[in-house]
Amino acid sequence: MNKVKLGIVGCGSTTRCMYGPILKYLENGEFVAASDVVEENARWAQNMYRANEIYPDRDQMLADADVDAVIIGYTCLFSFR
Repeated sequence: MNKVKLGIVGCGSTTRCMYGPILKYLENGEFVAASDVVEENARWAQNMYRANEIYPDRDQMLADADVDAVIIGYTCLFSFR
């Protein structure tokens, strides 16, 4: 069985506290891409969960990264432009 390739959008406190801990225990998935407007947050996720790529923009990640599913790691308050 192929592993599900996961990306995450938003690598700040919500990801670190709520979603991040589960990524350590993935058996049928792998964390391949992280996106955050704050590069330091994306680098943290890359180092912590061994993501292959980081992106400063979610749209760029969705266009470029080979992901099967995306975790939205920020509150809906920040999704409006």
